[in-house]
Amino acid sequence: MAAILEIVFRVRVGAPASPALAKQIRLALAAVAGRRRTAPLLTMRDDVTNTVPTPSSVPPPLSDVDYAAAALRHGVEVAAIKAVAIVESGGKSGFDDLGRPKILFEAHHFNDFTNGRFVESHPHLATATWAAAKPFYSWDQYERLYEAMILDVDAALKSASWGKFQVLGQYHDGWPDVRSFVAAMYVSEVNHLKAFEAHCAGKLMAALKRKDWLGFAAYNGSDQARYGPLIGNAYRSLGGR
Repeated sequence: MAAILEIVFRVRVGAPASPALAKQIRLALAAVAGRRRTAPLLTMRDDVTNTVPTPSSVPPPLSDVDYAAAALRHGVEVAAIKAVAIVESGGKSGFDDLGRPKILFEAHHFNDFTNGRFVESHPHLATATWAAAKPFYSWDQYERLYEAMILDVDAALKSASWGKFQVLGQYHDGWPDVRSFVAAMYVSEVNHLKAFEAHCAGKLMAALKRKDWLGFAAYNGSDQARYGPLIGNAYRSLGGR
């Protein structure tokens, strides 16, 4: 850290950094990156950017009427829509115990949205591949989101999947921008359902209507060969045929 501060000082006063000092910086950053791959170095308990809402309670769940109305709008079976909720959020609430929408922060998307700027300095937030992002799924997702928001608010919000149907913030269909989308995700599971419907409009909803589980698996983005059977099994567990 002392080496990093020294090079910052040299840059500020216009003094050139020596090759030896530059090497020290690279080694120091590599050491930090190595530690960040195994455990968080910074615990972000709150959104210091003051972008996301502060929940006061856990909103009520979707009702059977909500599901039935969505199924009627798209000509699909209720069980097919519920199957997606089961796979994406365990069929339970789309909110955590603090009243926040459930999220999964996807480091490979954050890397894409930030053009690889943080892949070396923040390897727990930005990865080149989905496979490299998976080990961080066990970390606290909101702490990762809050830290990423310090680097780039919109890129961070777009890189998380939100709510009962885990719609990626990138696909904020139905809302003018990702920030208004995220605010809506804090309000209700009805909004989670609206986001799901908007995102699936077209080919994905058509695949769900046909019960073409492999065709619908594009909803997941990655690991489609595994995802399709999961939806099919969840559908059959609900009595679907």
